[in-house]
Amino acid sequence: MRLDHYTLVFLVANPEVTRAADEESEVQDRHMAHLAALHDEGVLIVAGPCIDERIRGVCVFTTDVAESLARLEADPAVRAGWFTLEAMAWMVPENSLLPSATRFPTSMAQVQ
Repeated sequence: MRLDHYTLVFLVANPEVTRAADEESEVQDRHMAHLAALHDEGVLIVAGPCIDERIRGVCVFTTDVAESLARLEADPAVRAGWFTLEAMAWMVPENSLLPSATRFPTSMAQVQ
């Protein structure tokens, strides 16, 4: 059996950063737009929040660990210090995860 290679990246809450209320929605929207752009580019298959105090989100990339981390280090929420990143290589049976035409929201206004 062949295996496809992906990277899992965990967005870990940074307990040392207090989010400024006046900046939170702007940073969140820019964070979502960044993820949507990575998805549109084809390097991010899926991403979403976690209901967990420490792990706040998970992303699955088609790129290797180094490139995946580099792409998320440019994320506005990471740059604002909201998250630190943890990543690992992940393998699944070939064609288990196929890219879809799903559109990612680019702001909280698009989330129901």
